[in-house]
Amino acid sequence: MIVLDASVIIDAIIKPRRKSWQITGKQLKRHRRAKTLMELLITSKIPIYIPRIALIEVAALTKRKIGLVSSEILEFISQHFNILKEDSIWDIAMETAKETGCRAVDSYYIATAKKTNSTLITADKIMAENAKNINITVILIK
Repeated sequence: MIVLDASVIIDAIIKPRRKSWQITGKQLKRHRRAKTLMELLITSKIPIYIPRIALIEVAALTKRKIGLVSSEILEFISQHFNILKEDSIWDIAMETAKETGCRAVDSYYIATAKKTNSTLITADKIMAENAKNINITVILIK
């Protein structure tokens, strides 16, 4: 079982676009890795979990990156991912925040991984370190 961070979801769904004068090779590699990973997880029917707040993060990130919030992206996530409501992970998220001092939103992803006994996949180094510190298995996509 897997928990995907919003950074990985966005990297998989949205190809980096030229903002100012260049797209780095690192951005394109991360996009390809994330896209391949998500396709593999979905086609293999490996359960993917996210906290419900991930939908808000994805909406905000798509607005910032492509200028609009795609209801198709949110619908795709809702169809293919298992979404945990805050009340089902709140106590674990609070415990995680107290124990690690992590960012509030990160505590929800870490709590989701803990509750579902899943591996957390993220592109966020800080989240990965905090999760590892409380014995969550983490894959950091670079």
